Amino acid sequence: MKDRLKSAVLDRISKGDEDLADQYEKVQSANFTTIDAFCASIIRKYFYVCDLTPDFMIADDVKKKEIQNECIEKVFRDLYEEENNEFLLLSNRFRKRRNDFSLKEWVVKIADKSGSIVDFEKLLNSYQKNYGEGSYERNLEGYSNSFKNELLVLKDRLEDVKYFIQEDDEWSNTSYKALLDVVDNLLEVGVYGVKNLDKISLLRKPSGKKISEERLAVIEEIVAVKEMLNSRLIAYSKHVTTPENDRLINEKLNEQTKAFVDVVLRFIKAYSDAKRQENLLDFSDLEQYCLKILQDDAVREEIRSKFKHVFVDEYQDVNEIQEEIIKLLSNNNLFAVGDAKQSIYGFRGSLSVFNDRLTSMKEKGEKTVSLNNNFRSADAVIDVVNKVFSYCMTKRSFGLDYGKDSALISGGLYKKGEGRFDFYFVEEKSKKKIQLNEGVYDIEKSVKKSMEEDASVTSLTVGKIIAEELGKKFYDLKINQERYVTYSDIAVLTRAKASAYVQKIVSGLTKLGIPVSSDVKQNICEFPEVLLLINLLRLVDCFSLDVPLVNVLKSPIGNFTEEELALIASYYGERVEYREGFYQAVECYLENANGELKDKLVAFIEYFDK
Repeated sequence: MKDRLKSAVLDRISKGDEDLADQYEKVQSANFTTIDAFCASIIRKYFYVCDLTPDFMIADDVKKKEIQNECIEKVFRDLYEEENNEFLLLSNRFRKRRNDFSLKEWVVKIADKSGSIVDFEKLLNSYQKNYGEGSYERNLEGYSNSFKNELLVLKDRLEDVKYFIQEDDEWSNTSYKALLDVVDNLLEVGVYGVKNLDKISLLRKPSGKKISEERLAVIEEIVAVKEMLNSRLIAYSKHVTTPENDRLINEKLNEQTKAFVDVVLRFIKAYSDAKRQENLLDFSDLEQYCLKILQDDAVREEIRSKFKHVFVDEYQDVNEIQEEIIKLLSNNNLFAVGDAKQSIYGFRGSLSVFNDRLTSMKEKGEKTVSLNNNFRSADAVIDVVNKVFSYCMTKRSFGLDYGKDSALISGGLYKKGEGRFDFYFVEEKSKKKIQLNEGVYDIEKSVKKSMEEDASVTSLTVGKIIAEELGKKFYDLKINQERYVTYSDIAVLTRAKASAYVQKIVSGLTKLGIPVSSDVKQNICEFPEVLLLINLLRLVDCFSLDVPLVNVLKSPIGNFTEEELALIASYYGERVEYREGFYQAVECYLENANGELKDKLVAFIEYFDK
């Protein structure tokens, strides 16, 4: 980043902007860094504040996992030896097939979240207030609000589709009214209303070639709402019984919550002590210790004095503890840039931090600038982007009203109404079942054939789109006039460039006679046949790993369809209160189910073991 900025400034200076010469010197001495590198530099300089040594090392993922495994085993061993009654009750609740692996896994997962929370212990202890005397009413209110919000989202979808239903479309009108009546009734009676409802079914949907595309889209949307409503009814019905019984359950959970919090805190301390003994920190420690250092008044003022301005990019990805560090580091000299649409760390609370900061700044009258003007895209592109995001990003579902606060505005460089936007859908081919024979299975041949077929379909679709575009005109801003599209005007964007699948698409376009310039990189580990081998080896090492297990089951080795895997998962979900991974779903199906699918699972495991 520093080199890019220096180059840009030098370029401006060479063109006569001599006033930037002084700025060039300042760029040289400016501190450009990531949050982790900044925190590490602060800790190495002020290590004594946290009773650390400056020569600490950063633990890689392998070392971190190794230490965590040792610590969780020790913590559980000590608790069993103490014969702690609350812990034993907790352990029995999570125990599966005479092992406590599930509980250990949850403890480590929860502890891993501590790195991005300012006062994690306080947060954990606050969870105990969710249970116990007087807690039932509070929890019911929160649960009911969640239920209500989900129903309102479905009602919005029904209201949207209403405008597209034709008067003579009897099926759609009847189905729409039936679903709306169910939603309105549930909104009135509340979450316990799910106990009095069976699975919702509609009249058989119409079919035939005479149905228009518009009517077919309406039918599919109504069916989608029905299926979503049924899934929510099933989900909520599993977690409510009767008000009287739920009140008793809620109070009893207090002891188990207290025991769980105690186990997590014990593990966090054991893990922290183990890292100190080996003079190691992990990445979450960097932020935690940096925050502790900045909370020292004298040290904070010394660090602050070194920065005239604090600039933060990608602010939408800042989590809670990073936000606190930035607050302590800055002193009315913060300049932050962020875009909620680009948030990729919403799962760790980053998006709520961004939205809260933005709301707070506006309420306090602090200066905010919305960079909504788009100078790159024509009106047609901007319009469809605004429609999609206005539908998806609402205050209720996203914490931000995109249509009100973030909608893009045309920069006015293109003519009004210029541009075009089209959706193209590539349907997946139904996978043929492959009969496995005894002997050596040719992974490379089978998977390569499947991959080439998929890439071929995509290449043909992209090639067709390119051919259609070549016969059209567009407004070229560089010459301020319309001209025909050429190959060099077209870009094909993919998720990643280092992909064997993308290479096949490039090859397919070339075979169609389309000139392609690509910087696709070849990574042998990303070839499907190699990925399958890697997943096989991972499964041999640990059969309970969900991702490798699902990948191998879906491959020609397992020959399971997605529908069959979904049946296994739903069978498990209907029989347990707290879902775990897919491995546990397979175990549950093997222990309790009967039929051809179980026989197929048994045959797969026998084949795999052999």
